[in-house]
Amino acid sequence: DAVILALDNPSMKNLVSIEGSKSCSTTTFYYKLKKDEISAKPVLYLKEKSEITTICFPNRISPNYAPVGYDLLSVSTLGKVDVKEEICDLFKITDSKLSLLDKISIKHALPMQNNAPVNPEIKNGVFLAGEAVGKASINGAIASGKKAAKTCLASFFD
Repeated sequence: DAVILALDNPSMKNLVSIEGSKSCSTTTFYYKLKKDEISAKPVLYLKEKSEITTICFPNRISPNYAPVGYDLLSVSTLGKVDVKEEICDLFKITDSKLSLLDKISIKHALPMQNNAPVNPEIKNGVFLAGEAVGKASINGAIASGKKAAKTCLASFFD
């Protein structure tokens, strides 16, 4: 008998002891501000030590994402760091121009990508796939699943 476990790191950690099973968290802040308070530029350069990972204006793709006369600013960060001051500095606006609508935190957004086991078989007949042994991406999931399946099948024919 054999089993291939393909789970997120927090779930996997509850079943087996693996190295590198810590998670990176992220928080997305949603701000409302008057339309065109910030000019639309295709590129924004962040500070070298910034906690901001993404900035976008969803309503500039679909106007229905914000009320008429307003922009919706979405800012994602590593962890739960408040970056309102950095946003104001980047866009040269005062903090009174930004009104926080919501803040959404995801504890396990991505796994830490270090010390992943090379061999997908961790015990006789127990194999790992997914972010515990591969890159945290769709391609990484497919590659780790194929590797686990090949290793599993090979174990029956050795």
